Amino acid sequence: MQYRNSRKGFTLIELLITIGLTTLLSTLVIAYSNASRQQTTLYIEGSKIAQTILRAKTLAISTYNQPVVPCGYGVEIDYSANEYALFSYDDGTPSCSMIQSPGAVIGAAEKTELNRFSLQRGFVFDQSPLDSLTNVLFLPPAPRTLISLDAQGNISASPGRIYITAPGSSSRVPVTVNVNGQVTF
Repeated sequence: MQYRNSRKGFTLIELLITIGLTTLLSTLVIAYSNASRQQTTLYIEGSKIAQTILRAKTLAISTYNQPVVPCGYGVEIDYSANEYALFSYDDGTPSCSMIQSPGAVIGAAEKTELNRFSLQRGFVFDQSPLDSLTNVLFLPPAPRTLISLDAQGNISASPGRIYITAPGSSSRVPVTVNVNGQVTF
């Protein structure tokens, strides 16, 4: 007598285990995808800020052929609005002597905003570290770099950083500007 296997399908246990494993793996893939998307967006935002700072530096270098040259170009960080602005700066004197004197302050009244940018929704600037940059200014034609780490615009001799954080995450990306004008992120 020949034994025949009449089984044509899966048992309920086999189906439940297969569905459970598929659900678990799908959840892991989706969670990993969201985290990596958020990290990628964080680096893109850091790159945009670094690019804007380098644009200000380029504008300061390219002033040699302009009939009217501003004292400098820079970027200002607005921590409360999660925005940053590219600006030209003029201290009101023909020789720009106020900004080049010892104890100079980057004042707000002399800034002319050229462009304003916002972080993507949910991403924020973190101003809690002591080295958080508020302004960076490039004085033509060399350009000389001035960094302000406080709201009053006082010039600092140390590098400044702009920290961007992701929503609901401890991840953050720093964009660093040193007194030689080097920008890293």
